[in-house]
Amino acid sequence: MLLSKLFKGAPDIDILQLSVDSRVPMKNAIFFCLDGIKYNGHDYIDEAIKNGAKVIVHNREVPKRNDALMIRVPDVKQVMNKVANIFYNYPNQNVNNYIISGNYGRSSVSSFIYYYLNRIGVLCGYIGILGIKYKEVSLKSSFPTMNALDNLRILHKMKNNG
Repeated sequence: MLLSKLFKGAPDIDILQLSVDSRVPMKNAIFFCLDGIKYNGHDYIDEAIKNGAKVIVHNREVPKRNDALMIRVPDVKQVMNKVANIFYNYPNQNVNNYIISGNYGRSSVSSFIYYYLNRIGVLCGYIGILGIKYKEVSLKSSFPTMNALDNLRILHKMKNNG
């Protein structure tokens, strides 16, 4: 998708990925500098660029880089959510999402519901600590809790696969 479709007045750079993790290989990606409790994305801009980020979305004063387009915004998380919804073609629209929470049994209950609904012909998917499942696809989760971009990317794939 062209960056100009995601940011008004931006150049026509072809964007292939969105990321909040500077450690992963990226190709023509937008890297969002999120402020976390333990880590701050602004500290990893150079690593993100080295790994393929072409656009950096940030909300602090940072040195200008010649090898990436820098876009300063007031609220990185808000912009990230808006951009991700456009990039992934609004994967939450026209689908029912259910969240199972609690201290114990989330994975077991989620797996049971996934199994039961598919058994009675209701197409559904599962994103959780046990992995990602939909139709014939079964993937392992990288982390116990996936970030918002990963969730939207997976929902987009699920929706595109019916």
